[in-house]
Amino acid sequence: MCHCFLSLIILNTSTVVCSVSSCSYPSLFLWLLNSSSVSRVVLLLVKFKERVEMADALVSAVLNTISDNLNSLSREGIRLAGSLKTEVQTLESTLTTIQAVLHDAEQKQWKSKAIQNWLGKLKQAAYDPEDVLDDFNAEALRQRDARSKVTVLFSPQNPLLFRLNMAHKLKDTREKLDAIAEERSKFHLREGVAEAETGRNRDRITSSLVNESADNRFRFARHLFVHSSSFSRNTLDLSELEPLRSLILGNKFTFRGFANLYNPSHFISKQKHLKVLDLGYNFCNIAFKSLNHLRYLCLHDGNMKTLPESTSSLHNLQTLNLRSCDNLQMLPKGMKHLENLRYLDLRECYKLSSMPIGLGQLSSLRKLNKFVVGKDNDSGGIDELKELDIEGELSITGLDNVKSATEAKNSNLINKQNLRSLSLSWRRDSDETSQHGNDEEILNALQPHSSLKKLYIYGYQGVRFPYWMMDMLLPNLVQISLEYRNRCYQLPPLGKLRFLKVLTIFGMGALKYIDSNFNGDMESSFPSLEVLKILWAPCLEEWTVDNGRHHFPILTSLTIIGCPMLVKLPMLQSLKELDIRGSSVTLLKSLMMNATVLISLHIWEFYELRVLSDLLDNLFALKHLNLKSCSQLESLHAGLQNLSSLETLELSHCNSLV
Repeated sequence: MCHCFLSLIILNTSTVVCSVSSCSYPSLFLWLLNSSSVSRVVLLLVKFKERVEMADALVSAVLNTISDNLNSLSREGIRLAGSLKTEVQTLESTLTTIQAVLHDAEQKQWKSKAIQNWLGKLKQAAYDPEDVLDDFNAEALRQRDARSKVTVLFSPQNPLLFRLNMAHKLKDTREKLDAIAEERSKFHLREGVAEAETGRNRDRITSSLVNESADNRFRFARHLFVHSSSFSRNTLDLSELEPLRSLILGNKFTFRGFANLYNPSHFISKQKHLKVLDLGYNFCNIAFKSLNHLRYLCLHDGNMKTLPESTSSLHNLQTLNLRSCDNLQMLPKGMKHLENLRYLDLRECYKLSSMPIGLGQLSSLRKLNKFVVGKDNDSGGIDELKELDIEGELSITGLDNVKSATEAKNSNLINKQNLRSLSLSWRRDSDETSQHGNDEEILNALQPHSSLKKLYIYGYQGVRFPYWMMDMLLPNLVQISLEYRNRCYQLPPLGKLRFLKVLTIFGMGALKYIDSNFNGDMESSFPSLEVLKILWAPCLEEWTVDNGRHHFPILTSLTIIGCPMLVKLPMLQSLKELDIRGSSVTLLKSLMMNATVLISLHIWEFYELRVLSDLLDNLFALKHLNLKSCSQLESLHAGLQNLSSLETLELSHCNSLV
């Protein structure tokens, strides 16, 4: 059985039609849907050689793309003159003539083979002016960049000759479209069919399947998705394909079995009009300089250590997805030339050691989920973030390499009002004996905008928290994680945060007391907190509670791990889930006293616990009980008698039970 899956992706600028039940490339299709220039995706998965079924692409998808490119010439202020201007105007007129009857033709094609063939010819012919306009936009961008450089004097491309060449190519392609457009009179097509009528037929259009020879249909494919391949003999000759616009190769894909394909990198390099490229194999030999129309590039090679410098020539690139390139250590030095880059995904690039100088010049960049401060002078400092209007989430690592508070303040985090999630991380090795003298100054200088929703701080070695946390200058926080802060001995007044829902305190080795300041001076502290985790605070002894005040009124989930000295917490009457491990039996008993609505209880590593009878008497709502590594526990019978709602009981490494 053949296991090669292929698909067509048709791009347009209006609505989204998607007939696929599942997709393993969510980041790509999220980009397609969110792209300013692409908002229609018609995706049809096709199982090749067993059954070939596909809906013919709506020609309007291609023609609207051409119209967008024509409009972009004026939006970008590109000067048109002479024959080029004439050809652009004539092409616009031809497109208007075709689009006037296009809706009617796309509906009637399912009843008329002649109209269907006419639309097929129109679609194939329409790709040519799209290619020419793409070339023109790319060259105009290159020349605009070159004007600021001395090397423009030695440019091999003469602007006047280039415009004349473009005019000649546009004329050739426009004349082909004119000839095809003239044939429309044979079909008696109506102009201006209502959009509502088109909408009523949309489901029928996208679900209508046309069965033809696989070789004939795929030869005209412009958007190719190969999920995986396993062939017993040659099946598809990729060398016969028309120039591709999209090429997506799955993680399990290999080129073995494709006819006449001896150099895959050369094949990809020849696809000069690619706009989407997603691949996960060794791509070192791909000539990225020839792919200057790329808008979306996804590379997921786990063995890649450096991204090829030639990717810096992709001036039209909008999305660069390098997620899970876990061996990637360095980005291209010329990344500052990717002036249209909007989204840079570096998640799970764990070995990335620095950012290139000049990254801050990418004025279009909106999504940057990871920024690494490097040690060397030839890497970009944290001040590269100063002018970037980052949205969504941002993780800054390597803060131990920031030299001063002034440098940290130049990151301008306080003015990034569209940032919703911020992670600040110091990357010290466990055996490193570096000084932490400036940690407090640096963290003070990294004050975020007040609209921030989520804050994570890792490895900070200052003694005190920054003023912007102590003075509650981030009132909209809903989630906070404070991890590996071994020298902090006091927590900020987080109880004042009205919207805080999730709080994690992890690895605070110097924390001994949680006093009333932590709860704040409100009548009800932590009014919205639902999840609280306190992990590995071995010195924590006391939690002071203000009598007469309400604490944690809606807390439903509590995790306590590695707090052997702690014996008491505030009264938690709404608790439904408790996970407690390596702590004192006294603390466990105090929590059980008022846990009347507890549903799930996990008790781990209580080596002194012998009986359960006193602990479980009030747990009438308990459904799930998990006991693990309670080596001295001798009996269960007495403790389980009152658990009338119990549904599951899990026991592990409780060796004394009889």
